[in-house]
Amino acid sequence: SYRRPYEIEAIDNANVLLRSEVLQQLSKSSKPKVIVTYTDAILEKIITKKDFINQRIDLKIGDKIGLDFINESLFEFGFERTDFVTDPGEFSVRGGIIDVYSFAHDFPYRIEFFGNEVESIRTFDIETQLSKESVNHLTIVPNMNRSEVVRERISFLEYFDSDSTSVFIQEYEVVKKKLDELYAKAEQYFDKLDSPLKHSRPSELFSNSNMLEADLKSHSFVRLEKERSENS
Repeated sequence: SYRRPYEIEAIDNANVLLRSEVLQQLSKSSKPKVIVTYTDAILEKIITKKDFINQRIDLKIGDKIGLDFINESLFEFGFERTDFVTDPGEFSVRGGIIDVYSFAHDFPYRIEFFGNEVESIRTFDIETQLSKESVNHLTIVPNMNRSEVVRERISFLEYFDSDSTSVFIQEYEVVKKKLDELYAKAEQYFDKLDSPLKHSRPSELFSNSNMLEADLKSHSFVRLEKERSENS
């Protein structure tokens, strides 16, 4: 989600949404899954599974919940109130309808209330404002990169159960080298910071090759290497 460490303005909400969507899929179902990723992505540590579950709002049709409560909760989770939602992290309120763009879904949701009861939930198109799909429940996920949300960060591999996860890494030594290069850059940016704000240290935000090796000891690990010819 970062183009460059410690430059908050460079965070891409589209990438944050994709990362949150993966965590959402992992947390809501125990079905087997395959995740394909790359070095720059596993460099960044993520929110713990416990915090991810606690820092979200679950709604379903028939729930009795006040509009004011949802409004306050969205503000607390860092959502911005706008006239019309266009990006993840925004919401709007019109009468008994709340539009909200969660960080774990491709489309925003329209939640319609009858009094204090959730009457309908549906996705809609930003451009046309037309409904796309009706659903029975919705999980609203905030930006999991916000320091107010994340109390502790863990490596991506720590998120998985060690007994049921297999890790395949192509060009393992290349991955470790790239991790250390990216981690060293983060340390350089951290050392050059000139700000009254307190920043987390690189070890709290990012992983390096030593951390990766430690994590792999808890998982079934397979190295995929390119076949070398006799003449190479």
